[in-house]
Amino acid sequence: MDEEKIKEIKRLDRLVKKAIEFRQQSRDTEYVNNEAHYEGLHWNLANMDEDSPFVVKSDINHLKNAVDVRLGSLCASVYYGKLKPLSQDDVETIDKLNILYQNEWYRLNMDTLIEEVIKKGCIFDNGYIEFGFDTDKIVGGTNAKREGVITANVVETANIYLDPSAESIDDCDFMVKTMKLTEEKLKRVYPDWWKKLKEKDVHGTAAKTNDTGNIFTGRDYTTNQDNIIVVYAIYEKYNTEVEEVISEEQVIQETGEIIPAVIDKVNVTRVKISYLSNDILLEVNKDYPFEEFSLVPFQWEKTVQTPYGIPLLRGLTIPQKVANLIESSINNIAVHYTIPTWIISDDSGLDVDDVAKLINALGVVWKVTDINTAIKQLEPPQINADIIQMGQTFVNYIRQYAGVTDQYQGNIGTAGSTSQGTIDAIGRATIIDNNPINQISKFVEKLTRLLIRFMTRYYQGDTMYIREDLDDGKYNFKQFTIDDSFRDINFDFDVDLASRSKTDKNRQYNLTKEIYQLQNQYKDSKGVINVTDVVKAAQLDNYNEMKNRLDNVTEETLQEKASMVVRLVEIGNTITPNGQPLIDSTTLSDAIMDVLDDNNDLSVVEQVMQTYKEYQEQFTQMKQNIASGYDQQQIIDTTQQM
Repeated sequence: MDEEKIKEIKRLDRLVKKAIEFRQQSRDTEYVNNEAHYEGLHWNLANMDEDSPFVVKSDINHLKNAVDVRLGSLCASVYYGKLKPLSQDDVETIDKLNILYQNEWYRLNMDTLIEEVIKKGCIFDNGYIEFGFDTDKIVGGTNAKREGVITANVVETANIYLDPSAESIDDCDFMVKTMKLTEEKLKRVYPDWWKKLKEKDVHGTAAKTNDTGNIFTGRDYTTNQDNIIVVYAIYEKYNTEVEEVISEEQVIQETGEIIPAVIDKVNVTRVKISYLSNDILLEVNKDYPFEEFSLVPFQWEKTVQTPYGIPLLRGLTIPQKVANLIESSINNIAVHYTIPTWIISDDSGLDVDDVAKLINALGVVWKVTDINTAIKQLEPPQINADIIQMGQTFVNYIRQYAGVTDQYQGNIGTAGSTSQGTIDAIGRATIIDNNPINQISKFVEKLTRLLIRFMTRYYQGDTMYIREDLDDGKYNFKQFTIDDSFRDINFDFDVDLASRSKTDKNRQYNLTKEIYQLQNQYKDSKGVINVTDVVKAAQLDNYNEMKNRLDNVTEETLQEKASMVVRLVEIGNTITPNGQPLIDSTTLSDAIMDVLDDNNDLSVVEQVMQTYKEYQEQFTQMKQNIASGYDQQQIIDTTQQM
């Protein structure tokens, strides 16, 4: 091995050790503590692993419950944003790129990956998604296949070590990722690496140390990882020269003169990836063409002068321990009542082992010398009511500092007596989500911009087939070719995650419903919200089906309304025997407006119909009187009533 290669290996090894030692000192203990509490394994931590067969420990996971509620409310329906052009000439290209980008977003299942990473940021501090390109994978349907696809994967937080000299996550000059590979996988996926390791007689060893990311409680590393070879992937930024086209080759039509292209060399930042294992440099990849790391980080909350962030769980684990300890005391007192402790006299003649086995059995007969002094039940300990209240207080602490208050979950008390009070209360309860949503928005933009770079680079010249789902359950396919117009295109990016969160969706639904009810209550003839809007805001799964059904019902309703208006006009033309209209013009006009309005209030129509019904009954009675030979005065009286 030449001297330069030895120096490079030593340099890379120093980077790995610096990054690992820095995180071990500042973060690993918190990682272990937080993960154990979230999984309900904190009783197995080194400082709490003393156990007794007679102690019942509580494992009610208040912390996990609170965190899951908070994360659930932050989850958006979709996370992708919208690309916006920076000039008129880019509109067509950006429109195509929006369609391609959203299709690729769904193919990669990015929404699920993002929610997983948000959870990791909440528990630890940072989470990571890594983009790659698989040259061998084939995707697409019949007659629409293509080779080579972008990949996206979540990388475990414990496997990433950051540049200790960086003052923020975006300021890192290098990152280290640990890869734990079996010998079988190395042979299958990385044959060149395996050959180099085999030449040095390197074999799998148990990967149990902290510097491989194996730090968590409750993991059986010895049994399941005794055939592991650890590879360190070191991602580094460096400066290099690349050729840049200043101007394209041109031909002057008048003279035929050819003006050659102007190409210049410029300094740019790039990222190289070195793979190191057992002091063997397996590979150096300088083909990665971008200045950003392929690892895209998410931070739950940013802090200063460190590349690591602040997790949501910071400050919540101690209340969880205290609450569980108090609950354990209560549990053990309950066990004392169901399985009491007994004291047996030496003079009783009883066998202690037999008593332990049979004390709660029925029909057992004991022979003792003095029944009053032979055996006695030990009184269970008592617990102060204040201690029980303290336990609930600590549970409330967890929920409060996790942001899961009663108001956050929807119980807004008397504030809900008015619509404005409801809106204000919801706003106060959910303002705590402002910072995480901003962090998620920044993360989504980073993912999007890097994904676009990958697409325009690796799919250059490829024909992409896009499926559109139509409302009738059928499909429409489009195809696009990524040409030179997509390369290095600039764009603005917009994503509104706040309006997509479940909490805000509920707020929108409640407001939509309230406005719709107000329209109907005050018979607003210019209502801006209809039933379709309310159904859509409710986010029902069968919205399209319901909308189609509502459209059909609307057509039928229009026919019914037309028939009813005709009927009202006919009734309005009815003249009584006294020569007066049966229904005055004002009442008739109000009845017709009731029919045409969509407020479902037909009280005036019902009044007109009732008047006409009574008139018909009286008119029938008059004809019967005439036919029966009633005297003239009786007939006149009936006519006057009409």
